[in-house]
Amino acid sequence: MSLAACLRGNTLTVRVVPRAGKTEFAGIGSDGVPRIRIKSPPEDGKANAELLAFLKKELGRKFSLVSGKAGRLKTVRA
Repeated sequence: MSLAACLRGNTLTVRVVPRAGKTEFAGIGSDGVPRIRIKSPPEDGKANAELLAFLKKELGRKFSLVSGKAGRLKTVRA
Protein backbone atom coordinates (compact mmCIF):
# COMPACT_ATOMS: atom_id res chain seq x y z
CA MET A 1 0.00 0.00 0.00
CA SER A 2 1.29 3.46 -0.83
CA LEU A 3 1.31 6.54 1.35
CA ALA A 4 -1.16 8.26 -1.00
CA ALA A 5 -3.62 5.38 -0.51
CA CYS A 6 -3.65 6.09 3.25
CA LEU A 7 -4.89 9.65 2.73
CA ARG A 8 -8.51 10.05 3.85
CA GLY A 9 -9.83 13.12 2.12
CA ASN A 10 -7.46 15.86 3.24
CA THR A 11 -6.40 14.12 6.48
CA LEU A 12 -3.61 11.65 7.16
CA THR A 13 -2.60 9.97 10.42
CA VAL A 14 0.99 8.69 10.61
CA ARG A 15 3.34 7.17 13.15
CA VAL A 16 6.73 8.91 13.13
CA VAL A 17 10.03 7.19 13.96
CA PRO A 18 12.59 9.95 14.65
CA ARG A 19 16.40 9.71 14.47
CA ALA A 20 16.28 7.26 11.56
CA GLY A 21 19.12 6.73 9.11
CA LYS A 22 17.12 8.53 6.42
CA THR A 23 13.68 10.02 5.90
CA GLU A 24 11.38 7.55 4.16
CA PHE A 25 7.96 5.89 4.09
CA ALA A 26 8.44 2.67 6.09
CA GLY A 27 5.20 0.88 5.23
CA ILE A 28 2.04 0.22 7.19
CA GLY A 29 2.26 -0.85 10.83
CA SER A 30 0.31 -3.74 12.34
CA ASP A 31 -2.20 -1.15 13.61
CA GLY A 32 -2.91 -0.01 10.03
CA VAL A 33 -1.19 3.35 10.48
CA PRO A 34 1.51 4.34 7.97
CA ARG A 35 5.01 4.67 9.45
CA ILE A 36 7.40 7.39 8.37
CA ARG A 37 11.03 7.31 9.42
CA ILE A 38 12.45 10.80 10.01
CA LYS A 39 16.18 11.55 10.13
CA SER A 40 15.83 14.59 12.42
CA PRO A 41 15.68 14.30 16.21
CA PRO A 42 12.41 15.10 18.01
CA GLU A 43 13.57 18.41 19.45
CA ASP A 44 12.62 22.03 18.76
CA GLY A 45 10.07 20.93 16.14
CA LYS A 46 12.77 19.62 13.77
CA ALA A 47 11.13 16.23 13.22
CA ASN A 48 7.70 17.82 12.67
CA ALA A 49 9.12 20.25 10.10
CA GLU A 50 10.90 17.43 8.29
CA LEU A 51 7.72 15.33 8.31
CA LEU A 52 5.70 18.15 6.71
CA ALA A 53 8.41 18.75 4.08
CA PHE A 54 8.55 15.01 3.30
CA LEU A 55 4.77 14.79 2.88
CA LYS A 56 4.78 17.82 0.58
CA LYS A 57 7.48 16.22 -1.57
CA GLU A 58 5.85 12.78 -1.67
CA LEU A 59 2.19 13.76 -2.03
CA GLY A 60 2.47 17.14 -3.76
CA ARG A 61 0.37 18.91 -1.14
CA LYS A 62 1.22 21.27 1.69
CA PHE A 63 0.22 19.79 5.07
CA SER A 64 -0.16 21.27 8.53
CA LEU A 65 -0.03 19.48 11.86
CA VAL A 66 -3.47 19.01 13.45
CA SER A 67 -2.51 16.87 16.45
CA GLY A 68 0.46 15.02 17.89
CA LYS A 69 2.95 17.87 18.16
CA ALA A 70 4.92 16.10 20.92
CA GLY A 71 3.97 12.48 20.20
CA ARG A 72 4.85 9.90 17.59
CA LEU A 73 1.27 9.51 16.36
CA LYS A 74 0.43 12.60 14.32
CA THR A 75 -2.54 13.79 12.31
CA VAL A 76 -1.92 16.20 9.44
CA ARG A 77 -4.29 17.99 7.10
CA ALA A 78 -3.77 19.35 3.59
